[in-house]
Amino acid sequence: MDSIAMGRLFMPPLVLVLVAAWAAPQANGQGYANYHGDWRGTLNFFVPPTDGAVAPVDVAAALELSIAADGGVSGRTGVAACRIAGMAGDYLNGAQASLVLDFSGCRLRRLDGNYQGLLLTSLALEHASLRLKGRAPDNVAAITISGILRR
Repeated sequence: MDSIAMGRLFMPPLVLVLVAAWAAPQANGQGYANYHGDWRGTLNFFVPPTDGAVAPVDVAAALELSIAADGGVSGRTGVAACRIAGMAGDYLNGAQASLVLDFSGCRLRRLDGNYQGLLLTSLALEHASLRLKGRAPDNVAAITISGILRR
């Protein structure tokens, strides 16, 4: 067998090894070892009643969120039409973040306000859990926001 034929025999396994080596970090959740970067998911807003006259409001909205290397946060929600800006910092380690966010321009004005919470990543589950609590300017009771985010 000549060297060209030998190369053809060994090329496919070599290509498979290279592809497997490249895909391994994505397959085992390495994208969740650091909270910086882009996130997507669905947020659920729970707005308690105000003044006893308005029923609680549950709103679900798509989310696009970006956390820069310097901790700057920007994003937006879908149907709720909120713009998001704020800061993130390490919480326990570089995979978890403490967030301080401002939601503005929301279609439902009761969602506008300042929120604080955590982004907790999970290598095993390959997602991050976002939990925020805050108060809109006209709300006495706290608004809670939760969601599951993926890369």
